[in-house]
Amino acid sequence: MAVIDRAAGRRSDGQAFLIGPTLYLRPVEPDDAATAPRWSGERFSVPVEIMRNRIQGWLGDDPDAEAGNQRLLICHRCDDRPVGMARFAYENERTCTLHFTHDSNRDLNCRAHVEAEVMRFALPFLIERRRLMRVTTDHLGDHPLIRRTACELGMRRCYRLREAYQHRGQRRDRIGYELLNPLWVRL
Repeated sequence: MAVIDRAAGRRSDGQAFLIGPTLYLRPVEPDDAATAPRWSGERFSVPVEIMRNRIQGWLGDDPDAEAGNQRLLICHRCDDRPVGMARFAYENERTCTLHFTHDSNRDLNCRAHVEAEVMRFALPFLIERRRLMRVTTDHLGDHPLIRRTACELGMRRCYRLREAYQHRGQRRDRIGYELLNPLWVRL
């Protein structure tokens, strides 16, 4: 795991985009393999060397493949500790689906707080700065905080797959919300 020099400041210092009140997003690096249990979503621990090889495969030599499927770590601003991962899956440079992964032991309330904050700063960036036509988010379970955040952002539910996920021995619905770019809707 990379050691952060506190005298040099936090990794989020100087970032202008993809940063919120308590969290920020940054690209996944091979050194992040040591913290993978916090963000990979794997049910069982994966050895560090295997995870490092996976990360290097994600980063690969094909910039087009990486640009269409970006993996960003969700980190605390106060201590740079990863708490999850957001995967931005782009299609035809017009739409994006945002998938979240977390520590498989994290409860739904903690997951919802992280996802809601990321939605608040990532979705406006994707719609206003990247000028995408549509952004979709994908969530484990129907949590009131996610529902409220989606409503505040002007999103609408676009799918609900009953019992699509299993979390801590219980089946949970897979919920999706979409945000349409108002400029494209008016056209």
